[in-house]
Amino acid sequence: MDNKFWMHVVRLSEAFSEAGLTPDERCAFIVRQFENLPPVAQREVLGALRTVSYGLPDVHSIVNAKALQLEQERKKAAAKRSAAG
Repeated sequence: MDNKFWMHVVRLSEAFSEAGLTPDERCAFIVRQFENLPPVAQREVLGALRTVSYGLPDVHSIVNAKALQLEQERKKAAAKRSAAG
């Protein structure tokens, strides 16, 4: 099973957290880094940021719902094993 997407999500989250202690600090640091990129890299990063920021809210909602469903299924399975055991 390929977990490449999820590993990138974790790394992005870590980089985001390391950019500052507060939302304002993180934003200021990230914008300073963006300003120092060459124009070609700025365009590439902006396109990638657009893709991620537009697509992730839907993915988050669906994955969150799936996580809740899977947790309920695990609890039911554990209760059945406990009752049978």
